[in-house]
Amino acid sequence: MTALRDEIVNIIEGERLTPIFQPIISLLHKDILGYEALIRGPSDSSLHSPYNLFSAAERHGLSTKLEFCCRKISIQYYSRLKLAKKLFINVSPSVLLQPDFKMGMTLKYLEQAGLDPKSVVIELTESQPTDNYPLMRDAVMHYRQMGFEIALDDLGAGYSGLRLWSELLPDYVKIDKHFIHGIHEDSVKYNFVRSIQSIASSLNCNIIAEGVETKEEFKTVESLGITHAQGYYFARPNAQPPERIDPALLVSNRISPLLVHSFNGHSPQTRSILKIVEPVTSATSISQVMDLFQQNSQLTMIPVVDNLLATGIIFRDRFLSKLFSSRYGLELYGKKPISLFVSKMPLMFDVNTPLETVSQMLTSNSENDSAFYRDRKQLLSRCSDGFRLARRDYPATNHKCQTC
Repeated sequence: MTALRDEIVNIIEGERLTPIFQPIISLLHKDILGYEALIRGPSDSSLHSPYNLFSAAERHGLSTKLEFCCRKISIQYYSRLKLAKKLFINVSPSVLLQPDFKMGMTLKYLEQAGLDPKSVVIELTESQPTDNYPLMRDAVMHYRQMGFEIALDDLGAGYSGLRLWSELLPDYVKIDKHFIHGIHEDSVKYNFVRSIQSIASSLNCNIIAEGVETKEEFKTVESLGITHAQGYYFARPNAQPPERIDPALLVSNRISPLLVHSFNGHSPQTRSILKIVEPVTSATSISQVMDLFQQNSQLTMIPVVDNLLATGIIFRDRFLSKLFSSRYGLELYGKKPISLFVSKMPLMFDVNTPLETVSQMLTSNSENDSAFYRDRKQLLSRCSDGFRLARRDYPATNHKCQTC
């Protein structure tokens, strides 16, 4: 036992650790959001495995020292890579509660490496029961005040994930890979993840699906409205991670087989109620959008499309209400880009999605606004008002966004 402790001490003092980085993908923007920093011990040691390394450190009371060493090295290496994306750093809640925990060390490492705290996400990774929620909230508040974002790791695998989520209100929540593996053919996992996404939408939280390993898992996760994903399907952890992801991996021209067969094929598809609406870009001026609404009194919403990707939606009533909330609204905002007025990203569905599926997803996830009808029969009968729909795969030669 003494020899093992000495080895851990030597690893920490000699900083004999190797950081590797795995991309986290934005499924909305089809790009890399950031990278999670992972760690490996010396290749010639039984402590090469992170599980062996951290378990041994915990047994010998060296968890805090090891974690700070990992943090320092990861930040240093990441700074040299110059990737200009968010850096996700794993932090154990139990370490935050240790008496030898030192506030401000992460900020010090970032300053030395020339990194902005606003580009760093503190990822809380739970391996032990945590019940000191007041102290946890104080620690998280401390990080937020310095500019960090907060992520909660492995939801569904830890001891108190849902409690931590409600107490800390993180910016990101990672769903444990158990629920992602085979989700396209497992209705229990599918419904669990759909429920989590529904909660996240109401809390303005981003979900990250961990452990995406196949095209089918990716398509199913995306069809549920999950905004981010991570896994071997996109890229494995590497000391020299990719700066971009192959666009072919992010093409999703059909929905999950589980969705397609969930209603035995008896529901009509969304393509049967499509309505063409000319989109604008996020750079379109507010006065130009005002002209479009004035020219067409039946126009209730306008899609925003950038680089052939739907990025938002403008609701007529909200737009006019915000614009004329000030006496000089049009004079003040007329020349500014419409991106200032764009609502958050709407739900999007493939044109082959059954209407029954769309109805169910909208009624469980939608906002309580005039663009939606809570009653499903009304929703289906008044589709021209009731659906926010944008094709992901409209051809490059046709810049119209198919909306219903």
